[in-house]
Amino acid sequence: MTAGLIRFKNGVRASLNVGMILGKNTNFRFDRLYIHGNKGCVRSDAEYNQEGNISYRIFTLDGMTEKTISVRNNYALEIEQFGRCILNGEKPHITPAFSLKNAELMDRILEKAGY
Repeated sequence: MTAGLIRFKNGVRASLNVGMILGKNTNFRFDRLYIHGNKGCVRSDAEYNQEGNISYRIFTLDGMTEKTISVRNNYALEIEQFGRCILNGEKPHITPAFSLKNAELMDRILEKAGY
């Protein structure tokens, strides 16, 4: 299990927890998604990289709303977009600048953890 706390320049904070929990004597996974904000939260039991119809719940002071979206396999979408970049000159969704910022953030987290 890995956890981190990120403080942004504008005062917003984010925490992240990443890990895998398996049931005893099984390979059953317990994936969860929680996003908390000052106006409510989003929760889902969707599995990591799940495809198909995925539901999530939005909780606010006004109550709860459930929504369902249809998604394809993330890895297939990445490979298809990569192919379009090579064959058709499409610009990648993930920019070099984003990749560098992500790597720098991970380096800072690892440094704080003494890794």
